[in-house]
Amino acid sequence: EMLPLPGLLFGFHLLGAAFALPCHVQGCHPTRQYLIDLSHNGQSVAIGWQTAQHAPQGLGCTSVCDKVACPVNASPGLVVFSAKGKTLWKSRELNSPPLPLFYVDEGLVDCDGHHLVGYFYNGTSRGPVIKIVYPSAAFSMTKTDMDIFMLAFSDGMLYTFNINAVPIASMFLHENVVGVNGTFVPYLSPAVGGETAYVLTYFLPDGCDIKSSFEAPNLHALSGEDAAFCTQMSTVRRLYAVNNTHLMVPRMNVTWSFEFEIANELVSGVGSRARGRPALLYFNGSVFFSATVKGVGVESHPTVFAILDAGYQHDLMWTIRFDDPVYALSYFSNAGSLGDINAVYQLIVTTASNDDTLFTTVDLNSGEKKSVVSLHNVLAEDGDITSSTDFTVSVTSDVMVAMPSNGLSQQPILLFGYTVILNNSTEHMVGSLQLGTYPKLLWHIPTPDHLPVTGQLANYDCDVGKPSEQLVCTTERTIFSIRTGKGSD
Repeated sequence: EMLPLPGLLFGFHLLGAAFALPCHVQGCHPTRQYLIDLSHNGQSVAIGWQTAQHAPQGLGCTSVCDKVACPVNASPGLVVFSAKGKTLWKSRELNSPPLPLFYVDEGLVDCDGHHLVGYFYNGTSRGPVIKIVYPSAAFSMTKTDMDIFMLAFSDGMLYTFNINAVPIASMFLHENVVGVNGTFVPYLSPAVGGETAYVLTYFLPDGCDIKSSFEAPNLHALSGEDAAFCTQMSTVRRLYAVNNTHLMVPRMNVTWSFEFEIANELVSGVGSRARGRPALLYFNGSVFFSATVKGVGVESHPTVFAILDAGYQHDLMWTIRFDDPVYALSYFSNAGSLGDINAVYQLIVTTASNDDTLFTTVDLNSGEKKSVVSLHNVLAEDGDITSSTDFTVSVTSDVMVAMPSNGLSQQPILLFGYTVILNNSTEHMVGSLQLGTYPKLLWHIPTPDHLPVTGQLANYDCDVGKPSEQLVCTTERTIFSIRTGKGSD
């Protein structure tokens, strides 16, 4: 099945390496590793520019060199800023879109589920706006190594097109589960490794309906003849490996799937803090994802899965259970190259309890837990909260991993927004935490509007002539930057 879309000349290529890059797509790279390149100078961290003229969606922003693009509510749905916070242009064709995808030939592309658009850096269109014939919410776009662009829609369709926006293929994951016909529908933007997209899905029986957001389905909105039946069937989940090609037929092909089942009581709370958030990440032939799976009786287990992609089959390498719901997955390595035999390759699992956030480092190959760092303990020891231990703390944004510009870090450096409640007073902060034997809060700074940071943190990063290095953050009211480089003062 082909989506009835005309061609559009974009003529672009996406940034291709996983390191030393701005955050140019959901997860900063198609692998969803949340790696950014950022130097640290904790002596001079300060708020840079800020604007409250737009209402951010809560997804954060994407960036390339000296520009950053942030989805906002309503229309214009996308705003592009310079490194000094100047509004360069706005997209009036998009209404509340997901995160856009930047590419190096001076432009970006985005789709709000109704329109697919491409822009030059100055905001002029690269061609006519493409109207989606059968609109539904679109997740953030991604891209394979061979310049195949993929969109996942909340109605279940996967759609690919080339650099000229000419359609390549589309498909629905129609299946039969225990005698029930339906479709496995995406609930997260895919992660990509090479030419394969890894798609987390839930089962939606025929005759059931749902409302979806960009990063998780709103499963409590299920309706139909039997909402309870629809809800129960939606606990069946699958991770699909979908291979993409320009040449072969079929051009989009499922190579394998891995089925699991989440706890029934979680269906109405996907995306909420108390129940965790779905997370997905690819690295070097393996895919890692989180889910709170069904146990015996009323038990449920927050779990991280590691699946090896073995071509047309998969191998379950390991699983790890956690006491608290999984909130985020990030990646870290101190390798100078992929063949560095002495390097450390780690998955960083962020879990959330009612009063604390834990960061657990896990060996990617063995699944062995290496260390557990409590944000509560770090803040109590060196975060200016030494007068009391009666406080709660929670991470509110995606968890980024910084790769310093001045060389490889021997320990993970995390960047995130968090909230501290102390003596009935609530503080919303952005901080940088270095893990390791002696975890250390490198810096922290309050948000300018006293609201929590959400979504991913994007960074400006140019090879030459770049301004002071900055993070761009969003709250529900404000888009602002934090200067972290040598020129922060």
